[in-house]
Amino acid sequence: MYPATIIPSESKYKHMWDVAILLAVFYVAIVTPFDIGFDVQTSKGFEYFLTAFFIIDLFVNFRTTYYDDNKNEIGK
Repeated sequence: MYPATIIPSESKYKHMWDVAILLAVFYVAIVTPFDIGFDVQTSKGFEYFLTAFFIIDLFVNFRTTYYDDNKNEIGK
């Protein structure tokens, strides 16, 4: 059993979080060069939301278990 603040790396919710982060990264990777190249300004509110989303992801990853070289789950 995990403490409430530790997220198992094999959790369904962790995988869904990773997919959401992946989609956000794809969005930023496509929109940022477009904004710079064509001098188009996107919504600043959404950019602030994505920045907060990436900061929250940093803290989520600090609280996620991982596997060492011997395949032992560390952090539980």
